[in-house]
Amino acid sequence: MSCDRIAGTCLSCKPGLFGARCGQICSSGCIESMDGNTYCGFDTGFCEIDYCRAGFYLPTCAANCPRNCQVNSIDGLKYCDILSGECSHGCLPGFYGTMCNQICSNNCASSYIKSSTNSTVKVCERNGYCRDGCVTTKYGNVCEKTCLSTCNDDTCARLEGYCLDCDGTQTPRCRTAGIIDWMID
Repeated sequence: MSCDRIAGTCLSCKPGLFGARCGQICSSGCIESMDGNTYCGFDTGFCEIDYCRAGFYLPTCAANCPRNCQVNSIDGLKYCDILSGECSHGCLPGFYGTMCNQICSNNCASSYIKSSTNSTVKVCERNGYCRDGCVTTKYGNVCEKTCLSTCNDDTCARLEGYCLDCDGTQTPRCRTAGIIDWMID
């Protein structure tokens, strides 16, 4: 550590410290160098090594990866993009989005039982798409639309919403009624 005797500020800091007076500590999210010390930028606090410990992101490695990120199946640790925080290995069941902060629709057909809480959560793709279809009476990418009541068994085509089967008392148009609504949406 060396200092400017006139200004009273530091010119460099000991490993693990930064700032004009070396009074700030580098983030614990920074990776240690080969010598076992943590180094960060004198002015910025940015970690000198270009990536963070598992579970951290930002150039300073001071932010935690989103809590709903899926862990890496090899080492059991959570990783996210160093700049954006986007979860590297996807989301925990029941969540979606780049930060895994959105909840899958309750209208998704597939479910997952969390062993830690023995509770059931709905499962969807990273973009919210319900991969195994929708519950009865629902359709759409995220199962947000309701099938027409003219559909037999309250079921309709997954994306278009037209009836898959009609009650014998319904008019022949019951199969196409959903298409008309879908085109208007």
